[in-house]
Amino acid sequence: MTETRPSWLLPPVESLTEFPAQQIARQLSRICRYAGSTPHFYSVARHSLLVAELVPHDPALRLAALVHDAHECWTGDLCRPAKQVTGSALDRLTRQYDDKLHALLGLDLSIADRAIVDMADDAACKLELAWLGKSWSEITIARPSKINQNGHLSRNAGLGDDFNAWIFEVSKCRESMI
Repeated sequence: MTETRPSWLLPPVESLTEFPAQQIARQLSRICRYAGSTPHFYSVARHSLLVAELVPHDPALRLAALVHDAHECWTGDLCRPAKQVTGSALDRLTRQYDDKLHALLGLDLSIADRAIVDMADDAACKLELAWLGKSWSEITIARPSKINQNGHLSRNAGLGDDFNAWIFEVSKCRESMI
């Protein structure tokens, strides 16, 4: 008996022939950061939007920031202590996935570009750790005004908002790169 793969399940990364933006956006908007231990739901998609706001305004860098955790659609979100324990095996796997996804998007990142995205990711983590124990009104007051312009962290934001904002930003970056 031939087993068919459900259409909602992402295929293995190696078999992708185009970037599955809709599926990745849906999954990233449903994965909670920090292994679900946040006081309120905070998605990987929302985190990626924050990272994109923290890199220089360059379409390729913003796109790289938006997809920097896209491999988590296959691996899940692991907290840093777990990542440190798994070490180089996880690093190799995520790098392989990232390289494939970057190729599908036409991204050719230099070591310096990757470092910029990594620094923005670290900065986003620090902001999140400061914000996530606070109420939405405290977050709204504390966050940089640049992040506020699209309401990515709006008080009533839900899964659809993260999904739509991520899709919109990825599409905008891709169009700017053409």
